[in-house]
Amino acid sequence: MTYTVTVAASVRRYIRRLAPRIQEQVVARIEMLAADPYDRGVSKPLQGPLAGKRSSDLNNLRIIYEVDDTIRVLDVIDIGPRGDIYKR
Repeated sequence: MTYTVTVAASVRRYIRRLAPRIQEQVVARIEMLAADPYDRGVSKPLQGPLAGKRSSDLNNLRIIYEVDDTIRVLDVIDIGPRGDIYKR
């Protein structure tokens, strides 16, 4: 059973500005995460100020998300280039 996905408005705007091919890859990755948000092959837990959140690497992009297992929701909260995403 997959998780329900919610995507922050800022993430939706960011995705719309990407090239169509990259948009498709991002959507496919989010769907993959919805099927298994803890898959070690495509995600990892974060530490420090982002503890409790997870990250998925896609080329040079990082997708930051939270998982609520009680209501089975995957909340995509941020996306951006690897060099910038952790500085926010």
